[in-house]
Amino acid sequence: MVYKINDPKQKSGPILTVDFYFDSGTTSNEAKTEIAKLVRLADNNSELTFTGYQPQFWSFNPTMEEEE
Repeated sequence: MVYKINDPKQKSGPILTVDFYFDSGTTSNEAKTEIAKLVRLADNNSELTFTGYQPQFWSFNPTMEEEE
């Protein structure tokens, strides 16, 4: 389900927040690197219209391996 938010003060185009899931041993830096590689695969593809991305939240279970 996608929740829609109407924000008349938004300065840029539409924003869709997407969750990516990783193995439990993956660190936030490793995850950001993997996402950057995925975005680079989309470069110069006219069928893809997003203009950028920004990692914002890292959710992890503190009882699992310690985060860096």
